[in-house]
Amino acid sequence: MAETAEAKVKAFIRKYMFENFEDIWYYSPMAGQFGNTGVPDHLYLWKGVFIVIEAKADGNSPTALQWKHLRHIARQGGVAAVVTGKDIDKMVKIRDTILARIKDGTQTPT
Repeated sequence: MAETAEAKVKAFIRKYMFENFEDIWYYSPMAGQFGNTGVPDHLYLWKGVFIVIEAKADGNSPTALQWKHLRHIARQGGVAAVVTGKDIDKMVKIRDTILARIKDGTQTPT
């Protein structure tokens, strides 16, 4: 079975996160009928920063419910992002946002 375009984006995101954040915690919620609709594809925790990333293949965008979850997480202080395609610039922006949160002390581990 061929890997879907979105699966390739998810693999790209995972690889980037594991290469750039040592000892990062990761969870990928189950999709489909047993999953929770609208929850982002990737959930990470690193040094007290909660990060969620919704992966989309080129030309696709999040659903209204996915946007709702992303906005809710961001309001609660998490880093919430959408990565469309293998967008290295977006991943660098996410990395910089996470590192800035650690540096300025807005989120530190206990």
